[in-house]
This record gives sequence, structure tokens and C-alpha cells, in this order.
Amino acid sequence: MRSRSTHDRSSSGTAAWLPVLFGTILILAPFPGALPFLDAQVAGAESSTVRTPSRVRAAELDGEVLVTWRDAAGYEGAYQVWRSSTAFAPGVFEESSDLFLAGTVSSGIESLIDRPAAPGAYYYAVTSALGTPHLIEQRNFLPRPVRVVMTAEQAEEPATVRSLSVEARNSEVILRFEPSRHGRRLAAYASTEAIESIEDLQRAVRLAVFDSNQMEYRDYPVPGIPTYYAVLDAEQALAAEGELIPQQNTTIQPIRIALGSVRRGTGAPQVGARREAPIPLLRMPWLPVTGAYAVDLTRAPEDLDPETQAALDTILKHFGTPGRTSPEPRILPGDRDSPGTGLRSSLTTVLNGPFARTEWAEAEMQLSNLLTVASSPAQRARVQFYRGQCLFFLGRFNEASLAFVDARDQLFSESQPWLDAALRAGDTTR
Repeated sequence: MRSRSTHDRSSSGTAAWLPVLFGTILILAPFPGALPFLDAQVAGAESSTVRTPSRVRAAELDGEVLVTWRDAAGYEGAYQVWRSSTAFAPGVFEESSDLFLAGTVSSGIESLIDRPAAPGAYYYAVTSALGTPHLIEQRNFLPRPVRVVMTAEQAEEPATVRSLSVEARNSEVILRFEPSRHGRRLAAYASTEAIESIEDLQRAVRLAVFDSNQMEYRDYPVPGIPTYYAVLDAEQALAAEGELIPQQNTTIQPIRIALGSVRRGTGAPQVGARREAPIPLLRMPWLPVTGAYAVDLTRAPEDLDPETQAALDTILKHFGTPGRTSPEPRILPGDRDSPGTGLRSSLTTVLNGPFARTEWAEAEMQLSNLLTVASSPAQRARVQFYRGQCLFFLGRFNEASLAFVDARDQLFSESQPWLDAALRAGDTTR
């Protein structure tokens, strides 16, 4: 078992505890004014001033118990944090077999994280390490226990998906799965290609992240496009870990929603609002206006009639054939030296690192990771703009086109030339 004071933990870890601890404070101390004054007097053979901490609180999260208190005024010694499976009683502190010393910290720290080795209900007390420690009601021990449902080690174990099935129903796809445990987060992914490796997973679209007690997810894919799915532990997926097992946490056959889910004239599928990141649909303005998907794209192109061909030749003779130069890598103003922290700072690091060194595979992988934490359309568009460039120079033109389509709503003038280049390059490779 491990216990440690919170001064060793990051600020982000401490922040995660705030809402949990705040709720606990409301429960354990509904009347703050009822707390006794510091330096309370305890009757005994000789009246003496007892230096004890006050306002002891505790809250559990993922198998860890955060214990906090307020230092006694004028006391500069150490504090001992005790855990017990039985309730404490006011008076002189007495050690017993039910007690466990969770840790000792110096004054000024006022917190400690305890990790019980087994689930259970635990009481906590904080005493001074000098002299005879006392327990004072509503001051330095908890009258009610903290319940630990699972240990921290158990909470850190990833969830596995034991089975995954998909069903197409009208315009939606229903994913049903059986996770091995609760208390974790799962992530659902979709791709137009089979998800058979971690590399395939990184190229897939992350649809949503949800609690592992959820056993069903509904997706609204683009009609007519074959879609593969995967569901696995979210932390493992983000760390590029875990095993992809066909028919257990990935599908081996694509699901295809029947055509007709797109209303004529909209140019885009009717995507359900619950989908976090739908696969974008390329607009094809050269199709006749006869309704979406009305043209059989498998037919060979036909020659133009003589009159149309003559008109086209006249136009090309007058204006010349448009030049097709290969685009150069582009970084938008301000992105190379973005100050501060967060996604913009991380994006700057990628642009000044593998992107500037033209290490396209590494840059694309890092940008794909950033894409999973992009919280706004503007952030997502910026990441997709650079990811599309990486995919273009890797020769993955279809994926590059999708990335630029995703970025185009926010960065139209910047993304459109790249989209045109990716579509032309894709045509020449067919």
C-alpha cells in the first residue's frame, strides 16, 4: 500500500479532487460555526493546551482517499494521518489493531492521499506527532466513514470489451458491447477501412468517449459509405496501447446505411446531433442536379459531343490550360510562436518540430492525438489543416481530402487550394 502527501502531485491531479472534496465538505460540515476553537482545553489530571489540527475532511476518487485538515495555530511539528476500520471516539488517542498509520507530514502541507489496499469503509483522524495526541469531536477525526469501492490499483486497470455487435436501423447504426468492468472510460471509433492495428485506429475518427457502464452507442454515418467500428478503453487508445481483436472489440465486416438518407438539394447527410465527429462528405458539384447519389459513378466517362468539345477548345486556347503546381507546406500566421499553454501551445510544438523538419508521419501522428482534445470547431479546423498537409505529402490523398473538408468551414480560403490539389493527386493515382 502507498500513501503520499499531495504536494508531490501535479496541479491537474489536485484540480480533479476539488469538486469531490467540496461536496464532501458540505456533507460533513453543514454548520462550520459549530467547529471548536483552536488550542482547545482538555480536562485531565493537569489542564494542558492540546495542539490538534481542525476541520479534517476526506473524499474518495478512483480508490484514492484525499484527507485534508487545517493546521493548529502556532504548531510547527509533524502530523500523523490515521486510518481505521472502526469509528474513533473522543479522548486520549489509543492505538489498536484496527489502526493504520497512513502517513506523516510536516506542518504547512495540510493534505495527504491514502491508497487503501482493499475496498471497505474507513474512518480517518489527524493528530499531532508531539506529546499525547487527543481526539476532539467535530475537529480532528471523521464521525462517518469514507467508502472505498475499489482500490486505486483496480481503478487503474483498463477495461476490455468482451463482445461488439452492430446493427443498421434506418439512418443509424447501433453498437452494442460488453465491457469487463465499470469505473473506466470507453471510446468508440469509426473508419472507412478495417481497424486491424493501432495505426489503423489512429487514422480512424473517434466518435465519442463514455463511461464503461454504458453498453450501447448510436452512430449516424454517411449513407452509402462502408464503415468499420471499434470500441476499447479510452486511455489505452489515446496511449496507442491495447489489443485489437476482430469480432471482440472491432468489426470485420463494414456496415453501410442505405442511400436515400440525404434530402435532395442539401448536399450533405442528415447527421445526428449526438455524433461528435462525423465522417465528412465530399461535395461533387459536377454531378447533375438529379438528387444525391443519383449518378452511377462506376460508369466510364463519355466523350463530349463535337459542339461542346469545340467550345472547350476555344476557351482553353484563349485562356490557356491552368497550371498545376505542387503546393508548399504552409504554417498560418501566429501558429509558429503561439504563447501560453493548452492546445495552441502543443500545436506550436508540433509545427516547430516534426512538421518543420518535414517528418510527415511523426507530425501526422502527433496532430491526430491533438485532434482528440480539440474542444472547439476552430481548434479542430486548425489541427485538420496541418494534418491534411502531412497526409498529402505522405501520399494519402483521400484522407488528406477529408481533413481539408473538415477544416474548410473555418479556414475556407486556406484549405480549398489544398483540397483541390489532393483531389487532383488522387485522380492521377487511380
